[in-house]
Amino acid sequence: EDDIHDYILQNIPGDCLLAVGDEDLIKIHFHTNVPWKVLEYCAGLGEIHDIVVENMERQTGGLGAEQIREELAAWYRGQTLVDVAPFGAVGPMIAGNEMAGLDNLTLYVNGREDQVIITALFDNLGKGASGAAVQNMNLMLGFEETAGLALPGKKE
Repeated sequence: EDDIHDYILQNIPGDCLLAVGDEDLIKIHFHTNVPWKVLEYCAGLGEIHDIVVENMERQTGGLGAEQIREELAAWYRGQTLVDVAPFGAVGPMIAGNEMAGLDNLTLYVNGREDQVIITALFDNLGKGASGAAVQNMNLMLGFEETAGLALPGKKE
């Protein structure tokens, strides 16, 4: 897999390369505008299974980062447990403990017209496990959805 990784990295333009596996099977994930070059190379190595080629520009439907942020904000408006931060609200680093002890989730949307980065920030012990269990129990028993959960003030 290291040889395959190195060949693709050195000979095919693109980014976000992952090549993982063992002696029997290798899975490759690669962002490139020339996917046929990856397929040609891999076909020379052996059988190819489960090919997925996606047009990343078409997936966004032409929406830029700010428009996607607005769509998410509209979708989650009024939700107590999900916040959508203002566009560009996060700097170059997000603190790993920013959501420690809280039971909600905050979405950060950054990018530009041709690239969108969405980061979901939550405390994996709060929202990820115990907080989700409390939320589900509340819903099943007809209690207020947020009863017993630690929540900050809404950002919107």
